[in-house]
Amino acid sequence: ARRYATRMIQQDLKRTHDRDFHLLREEEDYEGLVRILIREKKARALKAAQELIRLGNGSTPYIRPLLSHNDPEIRFHALTILLAIADPRCSQLFVRIALSMKTPEEGGGEKTAALLHSIGGALRKTGQTALILALEEALRDNNQIVIIRAIQLLQRTGGSKGIDTLHLAMKHPSENVRFFALKTLGILGDERTIDWIYDMQRDQN
Repeated sequence: ARRYATRMIQQDLKRTHDRDFHLLREEEDYEGLVRILIREKKARALKAAQELIRLGNGSTPYIRPLLSHNDPEIRFHALTILLAIADPRCSQLFVRIALSMKTPEEGGGEKTAALLHSIGGALRKTGQTALILALEEALRDNNQIVIIRAIQLLQRTGGSKGIDTLHLAMKHPSENVRFFALKTLGILGDERTIDWIYDMQRDQN
């Protein structure tokens, strides 16, 4: 009987819990959900995050300020939510974060690789314009580290719209930049890739 009573209490709590979140979502109570995200334990915080993602772009203005929160865990949760929402208004933010991180080729860890993968996925949804502009700026400034990071991120997005900019990168004096540009052009299926490879081999001979 005690077990049955305990189970019934737990079921009642779960129904109340689900009803509370349903009301918060129905009323679009972004501030209420954000308070739960910040203050509550993991299960309720996770549920609040899920509801904020379901609410979509409307959540963005309430989540974005959390990227400056003192708690690194909350900052990470906020970024994860924004990436899941993939609001186009955050495209420049995603690009800026990605280009500030060491890639796996530079010694970045598994968490960095996973985050870059998520950013690439979000940019596939929001479009690659912000990334292409960042690559063009890096080429003008001759910032090789940022150029290569932008090229690799373009590869992660499958950004065929950036092919013309990659052609510009193929004219860069750095062999390393040209290598990453050529690799990405090949992955994106650019028809000129074979010509670039032939020219590079001819120059080496």
